[in-house]
Amino acid sequence: NKPILETEKGESGFGADIDTGYPFFVGTLSLSQELDVKRDINDPLWIEVMGLKSPVAIVLIDGEECGKIVWKPHRVELQGLAQGIRTIEIRLVNTLRNLMGPHHRLGPEPSSVGANSFSDGANWKDSYSFVPNGFDRIRIYPYVEGNLPSAVKAS
Repeated sequence: NKPILETEKGESGFGADIDTGYPFFVGTLSLSQELDVKRDINDPLWIEVMGLKSPVAIVLIDGEECGKIVWKPHRVELQGLAQGIRTIEIRLVNTLRNLMGPHHRLGPEPSSVGANSFSDGANWKDSYSFVPNGFDRIRIYPYVEGNLPSAVKAS
């Protein structure tokens, strides 16, 4: 599908992490951009959050929630866009991991954390370990019948 809008990938994408100076950020980060829609688009569209690294993304158009993204494919359906200036907002909800740690763990991210996660000398490293929070870019493209997430395919 040919995109109607696709943002450029920034140097470190979009979000709050060590690259943007917010390594310990906890909460919801709201990122928005105005879009000048030159004509009414009455056909359904997908808005896709590409390279999503946050556990939850909430997509809003002009302050109205379009949907929450919690698993792949990282997209929600829009019921078209009216002509005029529209505000696309992505709210990124993260976890307590980067605030609470473990911050000095060597190796892959653990699937669970307990007291041993903070005192395991064999897996210690001096530098900090953070999980990313954000996304790479956004793409808006036309809805195509055969291009539905498996959970909502028409029968």
